[in-house]
Amino acid sequence: MKSNKIALVTGSTSDIGFELCRILLAHGYELVNIDRNKQGAIKVKEQLLTEFPKGMINNYTADLSDFQRVKITTHAIIDKYNQIDLLFLNAGVLLNEKTFNKDQIEQHLATNSLAPYFLTLSLMPVLKQSKKAKIVVSGSGISRMVKNIEVSQLVNPTNFKPMSGAYAQSKATVKVLFSYLQEQYRDIDFSVVELPPTKTKMATSEAMPTLLKWFLFLFSSAEKSANKLYQATIVHKGIKTEKKHDEITEQLISLAGKYYHEN
Repeated sequence: MKSNKIALVTGSTSDIGFELCRILLAHGYELVNIDRNKQGAIKVKEQLLTEFPKGMINNYTADLSDFQRVKITTHAIIDKYNQIDLLFLNAGVLLNEKTFNKDQIEQHLATNSLAPYFLTLSLMPVLKQSKKAKIVVSGSGISRMVKNIEVSQLVNPTNFKPMSGAYAQSKATVKVLFSYLQEQYRDIDFSVVELPPTKTKMATSEAMPTLLKWFLFLFSSAEKSANKLYQATIVHKGIKTEKKHDEITEQLISLAGKYYHEN
């Protein structure tokens, strides 16, 4: 099946990512998937092709918290593709202990915030070649609980809390970074979709508060959350820009630039 519609998905091996790939294949998109786990990605590809035997899927392996690897991978994608029409930044982490990437950046910030931002910047040449590129970030409703983004605490938080701390801060941070990108690239549609609690592997991890696990039966299905991401490409609401974030935005862009330009 020859497709002239290209969609790139990070985290296709996650529950939401897998369902998102199903939706995209059903709508005739060729998939470009970036995953950390190569064997898991191959298994997902096999499952998808069983359901969509004429589908076109190309896999790339990269740990998105490794910023040098992000650049290498995006260069390989740009060499192969003339354009990317949809970019779904779905990969993310929720960890129970404080860990760091190669640059000694706390993993929630590295993977959930900086990686999507760097990936978007690196792919901009092929995104601009699309007639109307759309970029969708998997956000979280917990970001609304963040009253203030503590920039000085993002790289190495002194009081580490998985869900209410590092994870929530990373999801609030990515909203600010993509609000900035929306202002810089007005010919591209940006959306950060605040997904509800969803029945995924992450929802049953040790980092998920026990109280929330009691209400797992009320969580959204992975299919519904994936559909919410896809709908963001059809009904565009944009990213709300808040004046109070101006100073925070400058600090975050400065922080991101330090690591993006060094690699």
